[in-house]
Formats: sequence, structure tokens, C-alpha cells
Amino acid sequence: MRSFTCHHEWSSKRMEKWTAVVSNVEQHDAWCEFFIESRYSIHVFVGKGKVGRFVSIPDWRAACWLNDPNDLSFNKGKLGKIMKNTVDGITVAYALQNMAGFLP
Repeated sequence: MRSFTCHHEWSSKRMEKWTAVVSNVEQHDAWCEFFIESRYSIHVFVGKGKVGRFVSIPDWRAACWLNDPNDLSFNKGKLGKIMKNTVDGITVAYALQNMAGFLP
């Protein structure tokens, strides 16, 4: 299990922090699967195809192409939008950054 801290500054200038944990990591040739435990449990698949890396979050019916896992700013915005939830999108973006060395 890998623990990490997420944070976000809202438009009201209020800073919010929360902790999340990545667990049950399974690595395969072109993809990996893991769970994020935070405010909710988030089941994540990350893969790599001919045109780039993608993320799929089936329980949220969300998927998109990813930029570099360390590009926190881009990934937070993109994931928050497709998940229709800012906090959970940010949580997944931080998890991707935390898992960057293990992703395909």
C-alpha cells in the first residue's frame, strides 16, 4: 500500500487536504489495475496503446487519454471533468503521480 496526500485550493482560497492510499496493484504487460481508498473507493485501470497512455475508471463510467502521470495540473483538470467530481479527479491525478514509476 502506498499512502499520499492530496490538496486543492478552492476559488475561495480555502486549502483542503486529504489522505489516500493505493492498494491491490496488479501489473500486466500493457496495463495495470489498482484501487484508491480515500473518500470513496476508486477502481482504476491504466494502459498504454499505440497512441498513448489512458485511464479507465469503470465504476464512474469515465475514461480518457492521459498526459504524463507527473503532469499534475493537466491530469487534475481532465480527470475532475470526466469524473464530474473535482475532489475524486484530483485524488486519481495524485495517485497517478504517485504510481508513475509503476505505470505502463
